[in-house]
Amino acid sequence: MDCATSVLLGAMLAAGALRPAAAGLRVPEAGNADRQVDVEEVPVFIFAGQSNMVGFAQPGELPAQVSAAQRDVLFYYPDDAWRTFAPREVPLQGSAGLGPEVTAGRILARRLGTVGMVKYAVGGTNLCVDWNPLYAGSLYEKMAGRTEQALADLYHKENKRGRIAGFFWMQGESDAATAMPAVMYMAHLMTFISYVRQEAGDPELPFIIGRISPSLLWRYGATVRLAQQIAAAKVRNVAIVSTDDLPLRADGAHYDTAALAALGDRFAAAYLKLRPAAQPATGSGR
Repeated sequence: MDCATSVLLGAMLAAGALRPAAAGLRVPEAGNADRQVDVEEVPVFIFAGQSNMVGFAQPGELPAQVSAAQRDVLFYYPDDAWRTFAPREVPLQGSAGLGPEVTAGRILARRLGTVGMVKYAVGGTNLCVDWNPLYAGSLYEKMAGRTEQALADLYHKENKRGRIAGFFWMQGESDAATAMPAVMYMAHLMTFISYVRQEAGDPELPFIIGRISPSLLWRYGATVRLAQQIAAAKVRNVAIVSTDDLPLRADGAHYDTAALAALGDRFAAAYLKLRPAAQPATGSGR
């Protein structure tokens, strides 16, 4: 399947001619009714994308209150365990890094009480093929599978029922490198949002886009940036945050520590603007 074919299938999905197979964004069912009585519900946020979501933030460059353990923020670590989020404890190798989650979670927790974060990001990947949910074995499918595992572990190991509350997306630079993926980015993004919402069981799930930088490294960056802007304007409960003023590392492609912290602030603020009446989950004790 190429980019053009995936756009056609995406249009069929939007028209109701295709339905995605459930891939794991819903809360697992309880094994027995008695366990549901005192189970705390936790809003869970997904962070996904490419290298600027993986992140290159350095714990030593973060304020102490950010790099230390963050009260009421749970993170699904690479070793498949839920623990209190402490940025200085995240392993910085391979696809694991520190991105905008360093600040987003703690801001969301101030409003919502305990929150959970699941992150799945891979550098140098595009939406046209790599993240395309119409492809078997895509990163979308793997992200959904990891989310399913995270929700099951949260329930069975931590006695908390996770509810997908929002989706943060920082991606598009790879699609902006060549003409075809850039031109078709908006159609692919619409399909992606539809899949996320259908599998989460929430047709209005807040979806927050980090607009790619205006770096000249992206030959068709203006096309992707416009597509992101139009998607945010056309689709209900989709917001976009600007990165235009955020400092880049020397490579001209990736955000530095301060930029990623600011991006996390903006992600959280955009979500709370979409859901101004958001309240702590039932049983959160706040």
